[in-house]
Amino acid sequence: MIRTLLVIIILSSPFFLVAQNHELVEGFVIRENSELTHNGRRHKTYEIKDGSKLVFEYASNNAGDKGNGSVANTKLSFQIPMGVDSFYYKDGELVNCGAVYVQFCLCPDEGISKVTKGSINGEKQKDGSWLVQIDAITFGRKTQHKYQFRKEVIYTIFKK
Repeated sequence: MIRTLLVIIILSSPFFLVAQNHELVEGFVIRENSELTHNGRRHKTYEIKDGSKLVFEYASNNAGDKGNGSVANTKLSFQIPMGVDSFYYKDGELVNCGAVYVQFCLCPDEGISKVTKGSINGEKQKDGSWLVQIDAITFGRKTQHKYQFRKEVIYTIFKK
């Protein structure tokens, strides 16, 4: 029994190593005159459509869960009013900017989770980009796993 278990572990270990070796791909864009919409649960209803706000979208192939070997598209998105030059949202105020974390995966936490803790703040730069600091926490819809994002990045305007 132990010998069989060892053989299984040895034979499957290359698959574990391969799964951990994907390169992180990230993107940071702003969509002007847009609006973030979703039904609060299913990722299939997540959409950015025409509207009257600035929508910030962080997209990644595996955001928030270091050590997870899967390649799962994820997004951390929020919106602010058009015409502002800076913003700051913390904890309970995050609901005001509609901050959400979306996992497009075949996993227990698939779907949309609201960002409920931490802070997101930003300042518009002279070139029209935004310097944004994110220190945000959300919890998995089913597992209650903690997903934390700590980033200071430049978001650029999405060109259609």
